[in-house]
Formats: sequence, structure tokens, C-alpha cells
Amino acid sequence: MLTTFARTRPVITSRAIAAAAARSLLHWPDRLLEREHGAMALEAADSLGNIGLKSIFSLCGGVDFDADPDDMIFAAISTESLPVVLENVANKSVVAAYEAVGAVANTVCAVSDLRSLRPEGRVRLTAGGTFERVTGVGLELNQPWLGDDSSHNITGSSYSRLYQIPREVIINDDAGAFLGMPKVVGRNAATTVERVLFELILANASSFFGTGNGNYKSGAGSALSATSLATAAQTLREQKDDNGDLLLQVPRFLMVPPALEATALAQYRLTNVEGAGSVNDGGSEMAGDLPLSRYTPITAGYLGAAGGLTGASDTGWYTFANPADIAAFEIGYLNGQRYPVIRTAPTDGSFLGVTFQAIFDFGVAAADPRAAVLSAGV
Repeated sequence: MLTTFARTRPVITSRAIAAAAARSLLHWPDRLLEREHGAMALEAADSLGNIGLKSIFSLCGGVDFDADPDDMIFAAISTESLPVVLENVANKSVVAAYEAVGAVANTVCAVSDLRSLRPEGRVRLTAGGTFERVTGVGLELNQPWLGDDSSHNITGSSYSRLYQIPREVIINDDAGAFLGMPKVVGRNAATTVERVLFELILANASSFFGTGNGNYKSGAGSALSATSLATAAQTLREQKDDNGDLLLQVPRFLMVPPALEATALAQYRLTNVEGAGSVNDGGSEMAGDLPLSRYTPITAGYLGAAGGLTGASDTGWYTFANPADIAAFEIGYLNGQRYPVIRTAPTDGSFLGVTFQAIFDFGVAAADPRAAVLSAGV
């Protein structure tokens, strides 16, 4: 007697729908989908094939694809599955959009995790001096390395915006319109971080950049050139810790406004084509250009006058040490979440469609003035 074993039909869960949606709308590879959703969900997603936005509502609401559109939409909205699927797809898209923006905040700042949105103290990493030589057994070291001193506080804040996908987009199965929403979220979040950081930098509170901190250059000689950059680099290298020992920090970034981008890039390219030593361009030796090749040029839009921020200038430029060592500024993200999070939100009766809330929790702070130099250029 032969026994026939019927193949069990895969269970269509929210995970399966999310996997199918990510595969169809975002073209995510199966290896990543299986890692996130599991093999069973991916198998069930195979049975769904290629799905669009309207199919997501149909599957989540358990309503036929060709049913009355409003019945399908309201059925899906009332489930727990729809938010899971839509948020999953949206939050995958927001990362790529965020990273595509030409922001520099995470490059020139130390990046940290915040435990809460309350003020958090930071230890001054330049507080201690060099090690003491141990010359005998039981030597008592009475100079603490860091102690309880706090160099600065950083406080996180919540930033949020509402976005809506109207009923027409769902009925028209317009996945492109839906996917445009997280792209806008990602871009808006990145520009928000950038603006908040440069508002802090340009405000120059407590004369962060000033003669008192030994990190400010002005006058005609501070205009961007090989000579002025060498001066700024020397200033960084000669900064000392609280014990009077050299910090030994390395100049890493040359940050300029858009008006100085061509100047910085042209010098950088010239000096890197020829390598070490002076540059020979068409037979004329451009001595003194070499220092520019040692630092990565970065253009920050908000530094320039066109950015509209108070304190902006088309002539000022900055030299930063490596923030992985000593940072002039810090960005902290709540619980290490480096990107905005998109969640579905309640929709009132005045709007027909789905409402999303994008939330981003972060804070910025001035850290150590010894890790950067501002050259006013005038």
C-alpha cells in the first residue's frame, strides 16, 4: 500500500508578505531576506511571486485583490500585519536615501550612542599625561588618568515629521509613490542632522574657536593656501593635554565652504598626482603645495553664505584632527540608531490613506577645541 504525503502549503504570515514585498519592490537578494525573515517565510514568499503595493493591502487584509478598494484598504488598516510590512519596506529604503546625501557630519565628528534623551557627561580624553615609569615594587600612582572630570555634556532631542500616502496611490497600485516617501524621509533626516551640527559650529558658543583656545587664525594670511594650511596643521600638532604633554594628534580633514571647493580640490589633485615633494606643472615648480595632499578635502554646504546660517562665510575653512582619536564635535544617536525610523501612525477621518511618522533621536555637542582650527580667511 502506497502512502501519499501531501505537501503542506506555506503559511502566509506578515513575515512572508514583508519578504515578498522587499524582494519585489526593493530587489533585495534572498540571502538577506532569509537571514532577516527565516527560511519558512522566504518559502511562503516564493508562493506569492511578484507583488505590488495593492497586493500588500489585499494579502494583509485577507481580501481579494479585485474586491472593492475601500473594503480592501480598511480591512488591511485594521490588521497588525499591514504596519509590519509597510514599515519593513520603508525602513529598508530610508537607509540608502540617508546615505546618498552629501552630508559630512558623521565624518568630522565623533559618533556615539546615547542611553537616553537626558544630558550625558563625557570624559575628557586629553585629561591625563604620559605613563609614569615604574622603578620599584609598590609604586603608588597618585595622578589619576581620567578621574571624574567631564569635558562636556551631550543631550539628545527627538525630531519628527508626518508623511501620508493617499488612497489614490493604493488603488492605483503606485509602488513608486510609496517608495518615494522613505527617500524623502532619509534625505530630510540627513539634512536635519547637518543643519543642527553646523548651527552649533557656526554659533561658536563660548568662543570655542578663539585665541583663548589657540585654535583661531585670522587676517589676510589665513586665506586658504599651502602656507596657511601648514600653519593650521602645526597648530593642531602642537596642542597639548592638561598635563602639558603633546596630544600627538594628526590633521585629517580640510573642511571648506562651496566657494573654496575648487581651490581645495585643485591643490589636492595636483599634489597627489606627482607624489611626494614639490609639484611640477607644465615646467613650473609649485613649491609649497605639498601640505594640501595630506588632508582629505571636504565641502560642507552650510559653511557657505548660501546656506543661510548665522556666522557662515565663503572664506572661512577648518582643519580637523582625526575624530576617531580626539574629536572637536560629537554626534550621539539614541540607542545607536543611526537612521530615522518610520512607523505607521493613526489617521483621522479627514484623510483617506495611510499616515506614517518618521522619528529621529540625536544630539550634537562641542567636545574638545584642541581638535580643530578655524581659519577665517580674512
